[in-house]
Amino acid sequence: MGFLTSQLTHDAFLGGKLHLWQPVKGYRAATDPVLLAAACPATKGQSVLELGCGVGAASLCLRTRVDVELSGVELQSSYAVLARRNASEAGYAMTVVDADLANLPADVRARSFDHVILNPPYYGPGTSSPDAGRDKALREQTALATWVDTALRRAGPKGCVTLIHLAERVGDLIELLNPRAGLIE
Repeated sequence: MGFLTSQLTHDAFLGGKLHLWQPVKGYRAATDPVLLAAACPATKGQSVLELGCGVGAASLCLRTRVDVELSGVELQSSYAVLARRNASEAGYAMTVVDADLANLPADVRARSFDHVILNPPYYGPGTSSPDAGRDKALREQTALATWVDTALRRAGPKGCVTLIHLAERVGDLIELLNPRAGLIE
């Protein structure tokens, strides 16, 4: 089930260069996807996969900066619909697949990308949000190790994985990346 227009806001990002539909209640993009897009060193013509793309904020902020080929994976269908709508209204091509990143469709598993970007959920077990969409976006239901494994598997040779997470998880991230990734910055 999707969102009704009355359940959405149309918000400006990047000083008004980009406008995104997002739910009034639920996960709402703010500064994290903007910072994630800014940190990704993609250049013109490269391919980018966003894991857990939500309404497409990080991907579309990145595309506003540089002409790249966008793909996204989103578990929550209603958010995937908004990501497609946001891309279309911005005039950008973006393929968004409704899927669990732990069980990607064969066509996504068969591809590699120049860049993989991700903003995994920050919070572990505990009191959940009364809004299911917000809870899925912010509470770790898929292990961080699965997010990192999927990102590394989809990054092509010399590919780059860019992610944003809490400072207290940096040690976990380095432990997950170290045996398989090259340069870690």
